[in-house]
Amino acid sequence: MTIRTLMTIGCVLGLSACGGGGGGGSTTGPVANAVFDATEAELVDKLIALNAASSNRAPGPISGSATYTGQVGVNLTGPSGDSNVVGDMVMTATFQGRDIDGSVNGLLSEDVATGDTARLGGTLQIDGTYTTNGVIDADLTGNIVIPDAGTLLNAAVDMNMSGEFLEVFDPFTGPGSSSPEGNAVAGTVTGDVTGDVLLTVIGGSFIGENTSRPGALSTP
Repeated sequence: MTIRTLMTIGCVLGLSACGGGGGGGSTTGPVANAVFDATEAELVDKLIALNAASSNRAPGPISGSATYTGQVGVNLTGPSGDSNVVGDMVMTATFQGRDIDGSVNGLLSEDVATGDTARLGGTLQIDGTYTTNGVIDADLTGNIVIPDAGTLLNAAVDMNMSGEFLEVFDPFTGPGSSSPEGNAVAGTVTGDVTGDVLLTVIGGSFIGENTSRPGALSTP
């Protein structure tokens, strides 16, 4: 994984980093376009900041645990067209067992063709491991409910998060901290959605900051 790869994925998502994105149509359910836009923008801003900064892979926690908060975004394709889905991520890495766990909630979708947005029901669970050199491999799974033309569709998410811990710093100041766990996590998302709808991820990314060391991914 490279930072350029992450930015390419940001473009695949049709996010505002590439001059597009943003819900422009009507909403389904009690969600304003602005809510989708705000979550989407936060993800994009972090991708831009990470792309602009220098970074080294970090090993992840070598004792205790570290929690990272951020966003997940995926572009899905299926028989009815493409959609973007974004959500808020909390990921915790624990040295004991080198476990990765957490969740993604506040899920929002956008129809790429119409710009219509909707709030999705359900929460996705993160479950995986990390290696001694800081490589993350985790499942992202769960059941979601998708509003569609006045009906509710039930779907199962089966995705994978592949990434790494990063020590992010700008080229002028050098590393921002000597803490070994890194001040950020980032990576790609692959997989599919099955059930009442059949969707495949064609681009996806996740990114988050260590909650004890925020600010690493502030947009320059």
